[in-house]
Amino acid sequence: MTVRVSLCFVLSAVCSSSSMAEESVVQERAIEPSDEETLTLEYINRYRAHPAADIQRILRGAQAGFSGMGDGLNIEKCRADVAALPAVPPLVFNMKLLTAARWHAHYLAVHEVTQHHEDKSLAGYTGASPGERVRLAGYAGGNVMENAYGFSVSPWNSHQGYIIDWGPGPDGMQNPAGHRLALSNPYVREIGCGVIRYHEKNFMASVHNLGNNRTVARYVGGVVFKDANRNEFYDCGEGLAQADVRVDTGERCDVWTSGAFTLALTHNDATTVTCSYNGQEWSQSIPAGTENVHIAFSQPDAKAGDRVDAAIAKVEIATERQRRNAAITCWLATRGYTRSPEQEARMDRLCGEHVAALEEAQEKVRQALYTGKKSTFNKALRGPKMRYRLCAAKQWFADAAAAFPAYADALKVLKAIRAQKPQPYGRITKIRKKVHHMSTSLETLEFQELLVALDLLFSHAIDYED
Repeated sequence: MTVRVSLCFVLSAVCSSSSMAEESVVQERAIEPSDEETLTLEYINRYRAHPAADIQRILRGAQAGFSGMGDGLNIEKCRADVAALPAVPPLVFNMKLLTAARWHAHYLAVHEVTQHHEDKSLAGYTGASPGERVRLAGYAGGNVMENAYGFSVSPWNSHQGYIIDWGPGPDGMQNPAGHRLALSNPYVREIGCGVIRYHEKNFMASVHNLGNNRTVARYVGGVVFKDANRNEFYDCGEGLAQADVRVDTGERCDVWTSGAFTLALTHNDATTVTCSYNGQEWSQSIPAGTENVHIAFSQPDAKAGDRVDAAIAKVEIATERQRRNAAITCWLATRGYTRSPEQEARMDRLCGEHVAALEEAQEKVRQALYTGKKSTFNKALRGPKMRYRLCAAKQWFADAAAAFPAYADALKVLKAIRAQKPQPYGRITKIRKKVHHMSTSLETLEFQELLVALDLLFSHAIDYED
């Protein structure tokens, strides 16, 4: 059976506590965000910028469930609720909020709980409430909120939990969806995303402390990274430490080891933000305003411009019959490369229509795969697999076909167990081996991650029965 794990959310005013500072045990830690904490914030900021797009990613594979999620999630209700939320400005790291978040994440990990209150008599105590812990850490801002989840398995799993907001309530979601709404709050500007691994790093306690320091005009924050897997997003291990970020009015900051940075501005004027790393410089202009700005500085490839030009040229000389395959191959071959505005315009003109059609076809195949129904999946796959067999997109459809049997078998077993139908240990073991083998055999990252999540679901949320 699955284990339902609720998440905790609290809104707390930062107020004085009678003797909290004297009575708490403060654990000193090196304060800069880790890779997993940085990835957590990147997920949050992508969500804040485009809730409707992010919930599409979050719900991929939800039919099988996610580690920590209980039964009964109304997927379409969740999708609609999140998609209706407006975009809000990005958040930046605050080291005092990070300190408080790590303190509480440590407490959750030590005691294997999900809650906001800390018991003074227990190990790891730093403050009874979120407000006390934040104040003890030295944070003087307002609008303080806390999200807490003690049983996630990865930054992405915790992000899914907070945005879906699974737990007791109508449609398998908490009511109100406090975690989701905290991460959609337009009145907070800073955050500490504390992550503590435990149980041989198989589980993760995740805590968010959010707030707003009104003494700063606005912030520029984000990451400096080398996009090694060219997925156009920061991943653990990709950060470029010792980079320097500055604006043309003189403010500057160092980049932490993880690649994250927070730069406080003293004005609301339009300015140019420049990143320097290992003799390279790249810049981005930002408009005047009071809202935070997020920038993901992806290290330019010195030969990227030439490669993009060469790929575009192949599309331009392609015959009408060849144009679709050439356009898709061009788009896939240049993902993750920095493009000039002129190159972007050419790519959009030559490839935009064909790429949109491909993405529509992939989404139909993806949704059919999630049903676990062979006839539905084969019907959705048949046309696109033939249509794109001569271009670089063929691998995606081949991997979808290869992933389906393992996913469908796992889905059947999970549904049976949720229906309280005991499953033979041998059958579960056989399916887990199949899922694990396919997750390491496929080339497409999306399907690798889908099967890895299934494997985690088996290992963390199922009681095996002979």
